[in-house]
Amino acid sequence: MKKMLLFFGVVLCTGMSGVALAQGGLIGDGFTPGWDINNASHRIDMISSAGSSQITTRQANGTGNRFFRLFRGGGNFSQMSPSVTCSNSQDQELTSSLGTVITVGNQNCGNSAYFINVSSTSDNYVFKTASQGGNTFTVFRIQGSVSTVSAVSQSPTTVFGGQSVTVTATTSASLNTGQGVYLRYTTDNFATSTVVNMTGSATTYTATIPASANTRSTTVRYYVFTSTDNTSQVNTNGSNADFYTINLNNNGGSNYSYTTPADFATAAAGNWSSTATWLGGVLPSVGSPVTLLHNVTLDQDATIASFTINSGVTFTAADASARTLTIANNGNTTSPGPVVIANNGTWAGTIGASTVAFTAANSSNTNFVQTTGNIAFTNISLTNSVSGGTIGLTVGGTSSTIAG
Repeated sequence: MKKMLLFFGVVLCTGMSGVALAQGGLIGDGFTPGWDINNASHRIDMISSAGSSQITTRQANGTGNRFFRLFRGGGNFSQMSPSVTCSNSQDQELTSSLGTVITVGNQNCGNSAYFINVSSTSDNYVFKTASQGGNTFTVFRIQGSVSTVSAVSQSPTTVFGGQSVTVTATTSASLNTGQGVYLRYTTDNFATSTVVNMTGSATTYTATIPASANTRSTTVRYYVFTSTDNTSQVNTNGSNADFYTINLNNNGGSNYSYTTPADFATAAAGNWSSTATWLGGVLPSVGSPVTLLHNVTLDQDATIASFTINSGVTFTAADASARTLTIANNGNTTSPGPVVIANNGTWAGTIGASTVAFTAANSSNTNFVQTTGNIAFTNISLTNSVSGGTIGLTVGGTSSTIAG
């Protein structure tokens, strides 16, 4: 039963100097041991949650209408009831409005309180306030235990511009009715963000960061949080994500992240000249780095900055016509040169047909090519000579030198 507010000679005016305005927590025999604000065992303090929000999770003391108030204070306490003034005070039921934002009254009216019609004492009720000293709160009902996010992973681990990314969250247990899991990501360090509902079953849930978010040379940060399973209440722009967070996995506070390189990369096997071959449907621009994730045939002349052929990928240097691939980056004596062919990658030449041209001014002992794959250059052109040294060629697989 709801009890009257007890005054034990404590000044309760929230506007009085020296009274802390931090929203402290929960009181009332619906979810705590009692109504005595001066009895520490009757007050359930909220703890810090995402952002500046606060949280406490409680099971009801019984079924039926269970009453409570929020309190503020630190020494002197203010109980926050539904009514703005005591003269028109009345109780406010929240059973059908769980997950909505509730604005508290600002009076200590002993004859009014909030209440929820509880059907099971096994349910967990999550009480959230938007901030310390704020006047808003919400309550979520979880029909069973509350799960946490125990692990987060992504695929692929290395992301190129124009690729989509699948994020997988593993929860500590299957989500019970009332709890959902969400992905929040940003490309501007959370000045703006996007929230996506993660879907799945048991303890595995996934969501996608779309290709449109992953432009070249972009850093994407993200984390996973749980909230209500009423997706209409969680703003897709992330504006209420902290307020609505039950728990989260943000990589120990650092967030998860990846940075897409400047490289143009392939989306599928095909000809160099086909937009369908390239992520984002855009051909590599002149002077840009290029990475092959799929088999590609050079069916047009091209000029690029650097060239990486990934493991297991074959680059066919020319089709039936003679083609020239011009590589404009300098080599380097301490890091991979402008051409890198990864383990089991292959550069397949056509005798007398294709040419690879190195045009940049080069320093001594330049490492033009580094490979642990297979290489079959045909014609090699060096526009600028190497002064005072030799051309570096590091081969861990096989190489062939074609006569002429």
